[in-house]
Amino acid sequence: MAENGSLEKVEPLWFSLDAVVLRADTRVFRVFAAILRAQSSVFADMFTFPQQMETMDGISVVKLHDNPDDKRLQLLTCLNSFFVPPPANPEFGHIIGILRLSHKYNVPYLRRRALDHLGTMYPMSLLHFDCTLAEGPQHWIPSTVFAVLRVCEEVGAPWLLPAAYHCLCQLLIAVLV
Repeated sequence: MAENGSLEKVEPLWFSLDAVVLRADTRVFRVFAAILRAQSSVFADMFTFPQQMETMDGISVVKLHDNPDDKRLQLLTCLNSFFVPPPANPEFGHIIGILRLSHKYNVPYLRRRALDHLGTMYPMSLLHFDCTLAEGPQHWIPSTVFAVLRVCEEVGAPWLLPAAYHCLCQLLIAVLV
């Protein structure tokens, strides 16, 4: 067996045992900071700055200005693969919330996964769109289409906009007829 002096730490897989309490509104989450650092450049940068003196159970509390439900989903996804790629069919609100926060906190694999889910709902080709439209998905109601339009603008996903606008036009035509 090698002595401690000859052991090499594998940096991406050498986690510190530090925990942090994240607070979103009235909810708190106690998580390992090292795991969040590894997945998000924003968290990595955030945890290098000195935190305020607020503590809980002797651990620093970091206040976040995020929707607590979205933050819960993001943390579950970062910590235990809660949000699986297509063809899984997660709730629409989960997709939007995870997309927003993965963009905000720069978690590329989650952002890509959320965009992949939206891409199955709002495909880039008219042929695929018409096939999806014929199946009558439940997420094509005005409020969800407007949510998609907003989030696509927010996170810089313009390739989804044509299908979302086409869907909106189809909904308007259905109302007018």
